[in-house]
Amino acid sequence: MPLRHATLHQLRVFDALARRRSVTRAAERLGVTQPATSASLSRLRRHFGDELLVRDKGCYQLTALAEQLAEPAGEREIRCDRLGRVAVPALEVGGHRQAARRRSARA
Repeated sequence: MPLRHATLHQLRVFDALARRRSVTRAAERLGVTQPATSASLSRLRRHFGDELLVRDKGCYQLTALAEQLAEPAGEREIRCDRLGRVAVPALEVGGHRQAARRRSARA
């Protein structure tokens, strides 16, 4: 399954796993439990049809596919985070403006 079909949550989990190469450290970075991150890794493996990370001498190594996905996934996450920082305040401001317009139209 292509990267473009991955959810933002999947991108964040994959990026954390790829950068830290540890389920525990990725979970700490994401602010979730280790079992939740392990479950997300299982879903990612099913989504991409690849192991993505394989244990080798006590740490994880990225598979060839994971290496290819790592940079685009991180870039997409960064762009989505930037969009969220811009869009959420704009929506909040827009919502307040619309409510103010409705109140003034009633008066």
